[in-house]
Amino acid sequence: LLFYGVEAVIRRPVSERMMEMGYRAGLLLVLGFMGFVFWNDLFGC
Repeated sequence: LLFYGVEAVIRRPVSERMMEMGYRAGLLLVLGFMGFVFWNDLFGC
């Protein structure tokens, strides 16, 4: 949905490179959050 919003604002399709960078950033965010939750579950309060 984010890419549709960006396309609506810039009024042209998002490039393949930008989509790939967005997918990688999203994957890193999800993996980082999973690591944080796992760490907090094992060693947190």
